[in-house]
Amino acid sequence: GETLRAVGGSIDLLDAENLRLRAVPLSTLLSDIPPGASFFVGETFPLPQGYAGTAIWLDYTPADAPTLDAHFDLPVTVDTHGPGESALYTAQGTVENTTGQPLVFWVLTLAALDADGNIIGLAYAVVTPDASGNDWPAGTSATFEATFPALAGEPASVTSVTASATGYAMPD
Repeated sequence: GETLRAVGGSIDLLDAENLRLRAVPLSTLLSDIPPGASFFVGETFPLPQGYAGTAIWLDYTPADAPTLDAHFDLPVTVDTHGPGESALYTAQGTVENTTGQPLVFWVLTLAALDADGNIIGLAYAVVTPDASGNDWPAGTSATFEATFPALAGEPASVTSVTASATGYAMPD
């Protein structure tokens, strides 16, 4: 496998004759993705009039060598989620830096799931380590809050929220 520098693409929304009605761009905040790593890439969007299907296009740029030391699958606990006061849907919780290294950049992506396990919303979280300086110290937890800007359904149809957390350290 290859280390991926960047991943992007698009979802083409098609009519009954497979003609493109609209293209929705896809991207992820992740970089230096190692072989075998799992991550979310997607977008929530309204379906246009005449929608009948989709075509998904993913593209990536390989990396000769990682720029940063990536740590995927950091432990995440979603403590609460539900309709927000000033946002459609929110989630709060904690994420742990179990890497043994201070992290200089981190990405937390959350997926809102319906009763059938379908992803009906994606959000990035704002992680706030309780530390002075810009690094997130090893062996500490940080709180997060995520706001879902849109859902493919009503907020009441969200039955759970799952998360993917990645941290980046400076290479030795």
